[in-house]
Amino acid sequence: MPQEYVRTSSLYHRRLHRCILPGTLPPPATAGPLNFLREDNLKFTVNHARAIEGNDIHVSVQADDGESIASVRTELDAIELANDELSAPSDFYEHTFSRAGTAGPHTQHTLIVTVQLADGAAHSSTSIWSDPI
Repeated sequence: MPQEYVRTSSLYHRRLHRCILPGTLPPPATAGPLNFLREDNLKFTVNHARAIEGNDIHVSVQADDGESIASVRTELDAIELANDELSAPSDFYEHTFSRAGTAGPHTQHTLIVTVQLADGAAHSSTSIWSDPI
């Protein structure tokens, strides 16, 4: 079951207003909507910003020592953006999606990042935000 947290964002990158999971707030000096979630032995980081068309999204996943990432599936608003099978298991993954999905006034988005480790265990992170304008 993926852990869920809520973020709000704005065209002008206003700070986080509400958070369900502790420890997901970005540092005070950080600009832009940044989601951080640590689940068991993985650290998920998601950054999103409204683009002229859609959203610019950056996803990174860091595995703890001794763990290896085998594949990562990224889905925005029930549409698969990527299903990356790593050629060799790695402890780090990152991917940038430019102009992904759609954008519009008050459009709500759900981004699900699912990681499968080399041992077959799956972990997910869910980010939810709305376009302000």
